[in-house]
Amino acid sequence: PNGDDVPSVHMKLIFDTTDGRILGAQAVGVAHTYAAARQIDICSAMIQKAGTVDDLAEFEPCYSPPYGAPKMTVNFLGMQAQNMMSGYQAVAQPEASYALAVAGEATLLDVRGPDEATQCHLPHSVFIPLAELRKRLDEIPKDKPVHVLCAAGKRAHIAARALAQRGYQTVVVAGGCMCVRRSAVSTECHGVDCSCESAKCKCISY
Repeated sequence: PNGDDVPSVHMKLIFDTTDGRILGAQAVGVAHTYAAARQIDICSAMIQKAGTVDDLAEFEPCYSPPYGAPKMTVNFLGMQAQNMMSGYQAVAQPEASYALAVAGEATLLDVRGPDEATQCHLPHSVFIPLAELRKRLDEIPKDKPVHVLCAAGKRAHIAARALAQRGYQTVVVAGGCMCVRRSAVSTECHGVDCSCESAKCKCISY
């Protein structure tokens, strides 16, 4: 969640689910920008002061439009952790969501855009773009949980909240397709120029 010219940072937060205390963090980003290092510096300071996910969500970063957004990756990490602790939004890892979909115990809902879905398809998933979701609710069964994913997570969260308001049991797939591509889940890509960057891709042209 950065500005257009700011490199993305992918993070993992470890916290105590009983009191929200931050226990550890990992970050991956472009080396020369130090963006990942900055996020870890903040988490490290929080850990030293026995900070919680609430502290992380409310952290006030230095804001300059050319270099970053008003909210940093660590802020969104804290908010996500708050949602998990409060029960506002359940989250699952890609492997767990995919296994449930294969077993028929959950619906795996892909809400990415049409162009994104044609580049990289996740088997056993139902594809309904977010913009069409409210018109196609009849295609989503209510008798089992709906695990929602998009490219990174924002659209999946929006879709999950919309479905929850209509009585669905929803779960957001952590990290979206970005994490799926780096997990043990196999993807299927289409077209001569495969862009999924996944070692598990089953596209014959990859």
